[in-house]
Amino acid sequence: MKIKRVFCFVISVFLIFQFAYSKSKDNSEQDLSLFEIDRLIRQTEYDEALKQLKIYIEKNPLKFDLAQTRIKKIMNARRDYSLLAQRLISLIQTDPGNSKEIYEITSQLEQFEKNPSDENLQFIADLKKSAEFNYFRALFMEIQEASAQLTKSGMFVEGANKAKEGFWLYKEEFYETWKDSPQLLARVDSALAKIDETLELFAESSFQKKMADAVEAFEKSINHENYADSLNKFSNCVSLFNELNAQIKSFEDANIQLLSVFEETKKVQPDVTDASFIPFVTRFVSGVASVENSGILGALKGEWEHNINKMAVAVEKNVKENYSKYHNSLKQKLFENKSYISDNQVKKSKTIIQNDNDLITKILNLDSVVFEDSKIQVFADKINYLAFINQKVFEITEASTKINKDEKFKNPNEVIDIISQVYAVIGTKSSWEILLPTPEEWKNITEKYNGYVSELFSVSQQVCLRGWAALDEYYVSKNNDLYLQIKNKNQVAKFFDEGLINPVTFEVQSVYTKDPNKVYEDYKKLSSEKSLQDSIHFYYPDICISLGNNILESINTIQSFLEDDKNNLLEDFNKNAELNSTEEIQNTMNQILLTFEKTKENLVAESDFAKKIIDKNKQRSVQSQLAANEADLRFSEAKSALDNEQFDIARRRLQDSLTKYDEALNLQNNSKLRAECDEKLMNLGNEITKRENQIVVVEVRQLKNQARDAYFNGRFEDAEKLLTQAQSRWAVTNVEEDEEIVSLMNYVNTAISMQTGREIAATDPLYPEMSQLLNIAYQYYDQGSAKFASGDKVGGLDSLDKALETLQRLQYVFPINQEASLLTLKINKLKEPQKFASEFDQKIKIARELCKNKSTQQEGYANLLDYLALEPNYKGLKDLVYQVEIDIGIRQKKVAKTEVNRAQNYVKDAQVLFNKAGNDEDKLKKALDKINQAIKLNPDNKEAMALKDKITTKIGGNTITVLSTEDERIYQLAVKKLQENDIIGANALAMQLLKKKQNGSLKKIKDLKNKIDARL
Repeated sequence: MKIKRVFCFVISVFLIFQFAYSKSKDNSEQDLSLFEIDRLIRQTEYDEALKQLKIYIEKNPLKFDLAQTRIKKIMNARRDYSLLAQRLISLIQTDPGNSKEIYEITSQLEQFEKNPSDENLQFIADLKKSAEFNYFRALFMEIQEASAQLTKSGMFVEGANKAKEGFWLYKEEFYETWKDSPQLLARVDSALAKIDETLELFAESSFQKKMADAVEAFEKSINHENYADSLNKFSNCVSLFNELNAQIKSFEDANIQLLSVFEETKKVQPDVTDASFIPFVTRFVSGVASVENSGILGALKGEWEHNINKMAVAVEKNVKENYSKYHNSLKQKLFENKSYISDNQVKKSKTIIQNDNDLITKILNLDSVVFEDSKIQVFADKINYLAFINQKVFEITEASTKINKDEKFKNPNEVIDIISQVYAVIGTKSSWEILLPTPEEWKNITEKYNGYVSELFSVSQQVCLRGWAALDEYYVSKNNDLYLQIKNKNQVAKFFDEGLINPVTFEVQSVYTKDPNKVYEDYKKLSSEKSLQDSIHFYYPDICISLGNNILESINTIQSFLEDDKNNLLEDFNKNAELNSTEEIQNTMNQILLTFEKTKENLVAESDFAKKIIDKNKQRSVQSQLAANEADLRFSEAKSALDNEQFDIARRRLQDSLTKYDEALNLQNNSKLRAECDEKLMNLGNEITKRENQIVVVEVRQLKNQARDAYFNGRFEDAEKLLTQAQSRWAVTNVEEDEEIVSLMNYVNTAISMQTGREIAATDPLYPEMSQLLNIAYQYYDQGSAKFASGDKVGGLDSLDKALETLQRLQYVFPINQEASLLTLKINKLKEPQKFASEFDQKIKIARELCKNKSTQQEGYANLLDYLALEPNYKGLKDLVYQVEIDIGIRQKKVAKTEVNRAQNYVKDAQVLFNKAGNDEDKLKKALDKINQAIKLNPDNKEAMALKDKITTKIGGNTITVLSTEDERIYQLAVKKLQENDIIGANALAMQLLKKKQNGSLKKIKDLKNKIDARL
């Protein structure tokens, strides 16, 4: 208790005597008006107000009453402060655990006076911090538990909104701490806005109603046992669950964004703890592990789980309602009758069970989108097992119908091995055994199934299947073989009709067209071939037509042969009418005749199939020829356009020609024609590039010269535009970048980057506001200068301080603005000229050091420019700026004489190589390398530039105008896959195209790759 009394006494001393008269920040006494004193009172700067009132009374004794009114106002405010302080002391003595009220009182005390004593301010801050921590921690758990309780009671929107209520905790402190980091706060605001926006989507009554209605509609459709309708209703549910999942992802993304900001703040403030704004917000979003269903995500996932469970329960209920009907409809013994499979109740129940199994699987898959360990797994396992055992019962019953234990048979010497037939039907006993655990609900059907298995194998051990009589079996086999021959031939024709994944040579194509039997011999090898790109198929209509005609000829021969067999068989049968009069033989004979009729029907169907293939491929052949004719026409138009130097038209017509050749070859592949097309397309494309390159070299040289002139005259943006234009024009005929353009562009880009932010563009949205601030600053500066000139130093300093304050508002947005920086220097020089002069050299040194670091280079260079503008005659400053511009890559240093000589030697070497090169591209490239080195050493070497243009003109450009027909086909397929959202497949094809370096120069290939990369 003694310690407690001492503690309270200390608190009293801090709170009661915190109003001790503080020392003035400025020793000079200023005569302020009552209006300005009132402003100090409104801003709670009471000490300064009392000091000014004292001065006012001394100078205006007759206006004492006015001053006394204001003194009373200050005393009343401090009396209120004392009362609130006494309340705080009482609360600490009587209820120290009341963190909420202690926190609220300390917050009020902080607002009472702007400049309280440092000791008292620190004490209140510490007390507030302690109370805040305890209060916020308790409030945090209170909100989480309330949010979870609402979610558990089915009030999901309310649960999410309840969690959102805690977002204010530590918020004010956070924003105050980071007020000077607008980009960081902007990211936090963006994440919070995303949370608000997503919460609104979740809370919309229309969304909640649609979700509830969709789930209810699904439950009803299950009850009505309408599977198609259930699938439709489930699809509606999936759409809404996807919306809910998108909302969950949005909250999670916002949390990730907030946590990334938190990690950045920890780098600046390593002692920051989880008891702060961002960690609290993220836990209000995600909830806490100790409180199930807490947080915004707890509410969303709670609603997800609630609705998924309702859907699963509805499916399970329907299964259970149908199970007893299904079980009761099963026959008691496996061989009880042969009509079991057609039983309507069994069929209906089997379908319902299978449908419900499909539905519960879909629901489980949907639930796994959010929950790794789905709570409806138990439903799915039980229903899946029932569907499994149902299928097993169906299969074993079906197998039993193929075993006739009472069959009578003749001609025992010709009977096929009956035992092998039995095993062909039923397989092995292990294949029927159930190794899965049986759910308790379906125990009785499992027992019945096990009884079926025992019965099946018991009967199988006693019965030998006697099959067909040998004669019947012979004709069945013979007819099947003949039919299969035709079917297999049609399979080969179909294989070619659907296209080969690997092309055949022109020579092989000619052999296959003339001799279809060769195709049958090679079919297995062709059909087993693999391809890296099985989406591309090659079609051969001529081979398909040849195969179709061969098949029709074979069918005619077989039909004639079968008719002879049938007539001979009937003749033999009629010769032995007495012996063949038994019912068994009659039945066998009728079965044989039926086999002949069935084979005849099958051959007619195969004949129709072959005729369709013939007609289809004749049409393909005609379409291919038409496409080839149009391709020839477009090729001629491309040549004409080239003759008239209409290069763009020539390229388009050449692409049109390629497109049509590709279409023709897609319809009817021909390796010989493909090679011919590729050669003439490529030759004309190269000629277009070569001819246009002569113009490109001239135009690009003009653009480079113009850009160089703009650069040396300080028009950096004009230089950039000209160089960009030169790059674009150069790329039309050249794959590699021009070294001159790249080198000069580096200088231009560096110069532009150094100028960024120095001036405010008139198009900038902030231009009007910033211009106004700059004008105000100039006005204050002019006023201050005038006051200084008239001897009013105090007034002048006040105006100059206002000017600086105004400039700081501008520099907060544009920190290196040239006008603002220069005016700031002028103000500081005017305020304290001696100090400014003594520190000026140090400022220059600091700026020089900043220029050495990449991250501070722009700031240092901007400062040097400002210093030079302020003091243009300062010794050594102009030379320093010149050297810095060389160091950071804005200015090219003067070419030394030794470098001029080296450059000239390179020119001579290049000239010798050029003279000897002729049309040898390798030698021309070596000459180009030499000349590039010369220009790099001496960028102004006109002789080198002229020789370089001669060399590049001679090389003729190296871009391609069109793809090969094979690559065009791959490109078209890649476009198709991209349209079908097969991004991986499209990317694989694009990479295949880019393996050929020249393909990368085509704009359409670049565009395709960019589109793919944007969606990967």
